Amino acid sequence: MEYTLHAGISGSAQALVYIIVIAFFALWIKTIVEIATSKFIDDSKSTWLLIVILLGGLGMIVY
Repeated sequence: MEYTLHAGISGSAQALVYIIVIAFFALWIKTIVEIATSKFIDDSKSTWLLIVILLGGLGMIVY
């Protein structure tokens, strides 16, 4: 009998990770669209877009 060692996570845990990553990406895109379509008093729209795009999750939290 041959024994093999499988590296990584199981199927259900891997599916959960995929769902979390897709949800995070969708929220990130929604935040970018929200900033792009909103009206700011000053010229801070481009600054917020750069912050959210470059910092990802941290930028979404700060926004």
